[in-house]
Amino acid sequence: MIFQYKEKNGFYQTKKGLWGIAYTDHTGKRVHETVATTLSEAKEIKRQREAEIYSFKQNPTRIAEKQTVNEVAPLYIEQHLMKLKSKSNRSMFSAFQKKFGNKELGKITALDMTRYYHQIAEKTSYSNANRQFTVVSKFFNELKKWKLFFKENPCTEVDKKPAEPYQPHPLSKQEINKILPHLATYIQPAIMFCILTGVRKKELLGLKWEDIDFNAKTILLRDTKTQKSRILGLIPTIEDIFNTIGIKNNGSIFTLTNSQLRYQLTHAAQKAGLSHVRIHDLRHTFATNFLNQGGKLHDLQVLMGHSSIKTTQKYMQFKKEEVAQKMAVMNNLFTLNVSK
Repeated sequence: MIFQYKEKNGFYQTKKGLWGIAYTDHTGKRVHETVATTLSEAKEIKRQREAEIYSFKQNPTRIAEKQTVNEVAPLYIEQHLMKLKSKSNRSMFSAFQKKFGNKELGKITALDMTRYYHQIAEKTSYSNANRQFTVVSKFFNELKKWKLFFKENPCTEVDKKPAEPYQPHPLSKQEINKILPHLATYIQPAIMFCILTGVRKKELLGLKWEDIDFNAKTILLRDTKTQKSRILGLIPTIEDIFNTIGIKNNGSIFTLTNSQLRYQLTHAAQKAGLSHVRIHDLRHTFATNFLNQGGKLHDLQVLMGHSSIKTTQKYMQFKKEEVAQKMAVMNNLFTLNVSK
């Protein structure tokens, strides 16, 4: 900033003739603020600023509420988010920070949070909005615990809606046969492996040759979502996939990236005339085919690494006709005599 007159006793004047004030705020930061057209007005504003700063220093609650989201966000990221394995929580908080980063904590209201919640839901889903609000609500709760926020958590006053019932999107055999020809040769083994095993993307990319026991015919999944390793069977079809890749003694089996998987599936689905296909849809495809081929629900739970059988039961909806047909065993069990 270019001054016409040098700062004196906390006042200065710019080349345009405007008057400014200089002071040290409640955080200890030196501030220069152009505020008025006359010196008398500048003096009055400076008195107001100093009174406000004194009030802040006497009341830590006001100091906390004056801080912006951006000023306290690094502490939350370091002390909480960085300790979580999932990166999705960080990206959710990043979206909140982008929206409210420059806003003072004390000025964030329940109405602000309500509007933000519905904006997320409209763009994605209420399920996603609920997950994001868990992360944001945790932010305010942690600040309260650290004595950096003293008001009520504005997220708790938001009337959230129940998550939409989750619907798997498995591919039929016909859809699989349509997609496969449009996949690049280098990606086909990985896609087929997912369809035959139901592994998650992280499990696929983390699989190593050392995890395959060709003698015991097993596949060991170490880095799983539940942090518990699980065993899959090494069936001949999967052995054929490994032979196609070229079996090694160690190292990653599928040397791919997230973007390669995403791009290839999206591209192949478009070429095949299908809607968007995600890598996780292949996990659903495995589950439904396993049940339709006669596999047991409890076995599927173990193979997929579900901690609750309720999670696995969602795939039974794809066997409705077969389940209904089992009612035939009750036919003619009793004879109903109806008197007229």
